[in-house]
Amino acid sequence: MVGRVEIVLAVLLGLALLLGLGNQKRILQAKKQEIRDRKEVEILDARVREVNRTTVMNAFSASHAVMIRKIWTMERFHLVNPEIRSLSSDRAIHSEKEFFLEGNVTLLRKDDSIYEARKVRYDQEGKVLRSVGPFYAHRGEDYVRGYDFIYEVTPQRTRARKVFAHYLLREGGKELRKSAVEK
Repeated sequence: MVGRVEIVLAVLLGLALLLGLGNQKRILQAKKQEIRDRKEVEILDARVREVNRTTVMNAFSASHAVMIRKIWTMERFHLVNPEIRSLSSDRAIHSEKEFFLEGNVTLLRKDDSIYEARKVRYDQEGKVLRSVGPFYAHRGEDYVRGYDFIYEVTPQRTRARKVFAHYLLREGGKELRKSAVEK
């Protein structure tokens, strides 16, 4: 004869199985949704043209690019943009609003000035490039070394910390070499 305790245990076991099956079904549905949402793209030798939020045409290329959830991760990156001329790096991460560049970052400005740094963040909406750490900028024989430059694209203005500058002045037909340090 089956006792009341066994019946209660059997009912509880049945409810636990039903609950477990329901949870398993929800877990499988969540995994399927995650796969649909992921939308991963991998491209070798990528070339992309886009009009950013400020209506500037960006053309960028990379030897290898992966896009996951609208964020590009690229290797051997190169950007051509009429406002800044060109920007390149070993690695880049690109979201809708900004680029984060790392490793041998080189900015070539429209006035032929070249900025080199290890890490740079480029805010496309604010049109501002910011380096993290030391940088070296040069144009011809003139050069500037310093830390953490901020380059505002629209007024073409650069600010930096701990700067050492070496440049050529022309006064009354004479050329004078000058060096300046800002701490």
